Amino acid sequence: MAGLVGPPDAVLATSVDAWSDVPFGLPAAVWVDDAAGLTSITETDEWQSTGARLALSADPVAISGGAMAVPRDALVVRAWPPLAPLVRARWRERLGLPPRLVVAVGSEASAHGDGPTNLALAAAAVVTGPLVATALALGTPLVTSWAEADRLGLRAGREVELSEPDSPSHRDALAQALAADDQRAARCSVAARRFAESTLDLDRIAGLLLERLSIGTTRSSGPLAILDRRLAELGTPRHGPVRSRVAAATAALASSERS
Repeated sequence: MAGLVGPPDAVLATSVDAWSDVPFGLPAAVWVDDAAGLTSITETDEWQSTGARLALSADPVAISGGAMAVPRDALVVRAWPPLAPLVRARWRERLGLPPRLVVAVGSEASAHGDGPTNLALAAAAVVTGPLVATALALGTPLVTSWAEADRLGLRAGREVELSEPDSPSHRDALAQALAADDQRAARCSVAARRFAESTLDLDRIAGLLLERLSIGTTRSSGPLAILDRRLAELGTPRHGPVRSRVAAATAALASSERS
């Protein structure tokens, strides 16, 4: 807390060990690695003190016990604008690249290297490791391993394609087939981006965190505002078909709220 003028609006403790330094009475959140960490925190006097309290975790057991879900692969989705397959094709043509370019990005790649550029240009990609989330945000038609899909909750034939058997050679063959199928690649691209927006977006997660700690700007308490926040909590994409149907169904109510 050194260097602050006056008390902070809220405190984020990055570990269970740091929780003891959180002042009483302030809205606070704490990262817990597992269910044991969640239990040890919720039994402390600090947790029972006045002020909003919230645990954050990527552990499924801790989340089922009441912690707010924050995927370890979360990223700022707006930093990675999606590129539709047609746009990718035009860039490949302009750069003299193969029309059905397939790239492989492994666990050694990082967001600071050539990996994101390759993913933005590819007709399809085989990706494992830390750039799977980046590939999803970019809307890259994607083949990954079953282990990566299970870890992130990705569905075969929707956000990603998964090979049987799960081997590098079979993944590469599947990616080649995906790159050659424009309609299938387009469906994967859209689903991948929607998954990133609804599940991995740090902006959305930060907004929910602020709301649950009751800090930040004053929010409307009208029925449409409440509905919008509940849809956000469910991870409903802002520009997806569900939001469009909700907007159409509540158009009359929206008009009356503005008048």
